[in-house]
Amino acid sequence: MSKQKINLVAEKVDNEINYTLSIKKDSIIEGVIKDISDRSIKGQNEYATTMDRTDLTEIEWLTYLYEEQLDSCVYLKKIITDKLNK
Repeated sequence: MSKQKINLVAEKVDNEINYTLSIKKDSIIEGVIKDISDRSIKGQNEYATTMDRTDLTEIEWLTYLYEEQLDSCVYLKKIITDKLNK
């Protein structure tokens, strides 16, 4: 794997330091970032809250994650079954 140059530029503006990170463009990562942003907007519209919410316990967060993972397993099994039955 080749090494990639990463540029970090720091600029002081009004007693704050702003950092700019410059790396090679990666369309897959950019797609994931867009998906996360889109999902955040959808969630805020649907549930009128953000992930900064504090009304759920750790167990509730883990339960939601567990349920999401179960759903993903069902989707994977469906696709695998369809591919095997062709």
